[in-house]
Amino acid sequence: YKTAIYNAKKSVTISTPYLIPDDGVTNALISAAERGVEVRVVIPAVPDKRAVYEVSLVFAEKLKAHGIAVLRYAAGFIHCKNTVIDGEYLLSGSGNMDYRSLYLHYEIGLFAKCRRLAEAAEKDILEGAENYAGGEANLKGRALKILAPFM
Repeated sequence: YKTAIYNAKKSVTISTPYLIPDDGVTNALISAAERGVEVRVVIPAVPDKRAVYEVSLVFAEKLKAHGIAVLRYAAGFIHCKNTVIDGEYLLSGSGNMDYRSLYLHYEIGLFAKCRRLAEAAEKDILEGAENYAGGEANLKGRALKILAPFM
């Protein structure tokens, strides 16, 4: 993920049910936004795990503060895990954007260099997504963030 994000030239579009990236992925996303890459992250509007969602909102607001567009899937819970880079590369699979998926679990995924697949996935990610205004992260989420590596 980090290599793909650091190499993005135009856009990074991500959908994930759990937004709890490690420092490396967070820094890659912020770096991309700072160098003019359009970075969009779609999270669910309705959580399946409340505590994890509270921590996800803390990360969402941190990313928003650095110019990253955070959107919510308005229809409810979104469980797809896709990353599209520059409308040309697609990373899709079982891995969430969280510590456990990135470092502990044996996840499976597909990396494809195919504009047609990437564009279709990006359209799917953004369909039904609305801007997340922010301001919903609370003290509970900030306190739970210390448990992020276990979520």
